[in-house]
Amino acid sequence: MRGFPMTKFLKVSVMLEKDAAYADARKWSDHQHHLTGKRVSYILSQAINSGLLVTTDEAARLYTQFNSQNFKVQDAGGAIRHLRQTLASEMQHLTYFEVTRDRAPFYSNPEPFGPKVAKKYHKASYDIEQASRCYALDRYTATVFHLMRAMEVSVRALARKLKVTFDPRTASWGEVLRLIDTAMKALPRATVKEQALKDKCAEAYTLLFHVKNVWRNETMHPKKKYDDTEAIEIFNAVKSFMNYMLKVT
Repeated sequence: MRGFPMTKFLKVSVMLEKDAAYADARKWSDHQHHLTGKRVSYILSQAINSGLLVTTDEAARLYTQFNSQNFKVQDAGGAIRHLRQTLASEMQHLTYFEVTRDRAPFYSNPEPFGPKVAKKYHKASYDIEQASRCYALDRYTATVFHLMRAMEVSVRALARKLKVTFDPRTASWGEVLRLIDTAMKALPRATVKEQALKDKCAEAYTLLFHVKNVWRNETMHPKKKYDDTEAIEIFNAVKSFMNYMLKVT
């Protein structure tokens, strides 16, 4: 699935109808020729991206005509209208999905947890971006699935820091939290640096415990189904945890 610039596309289509009227009235200039050529080129590129084969051929033919020395303004109006009709006919076979204004940032942001998380946990970047996009498209269970994979990366990082061994894919939340809590309490705190690390790990544990509460499943594997409220709760909890982990690892 790809984004489609619907507003610009509709504007260009409307302007082409005006271009056809200018051609019919012979109100044509080099500037008008240039603008119309750019609009035809834009329609051509969008037709290619959308797989509109007939429109692609028609737009390519018209674009070639516009750049030919044999261009005749008296033929332009009809050719432009035919292109618009072909486009309208072929687009009837496509289905477009709307991303609402409030969800648009979730779809378009390639680093929804921030650039620092993307750089530090680059192995999780794909799943974080996909989790965000799935949420924008109302695929809530898929959102949590991708967050699970992202969590594995950050939880393993915390485990390495505390020298704890477990498999996030199979371990229960209770087991994970118990092992981390035990290792955290065993950390030395004789120096300011040691105490600072212990405090950071304690905060990370608190945030991880919150993730466990909103996860609503005994293991880190998602349950069968999540709704929009559950998905965004988990999204925000995982985002907070992974951003805080930047201070720990």
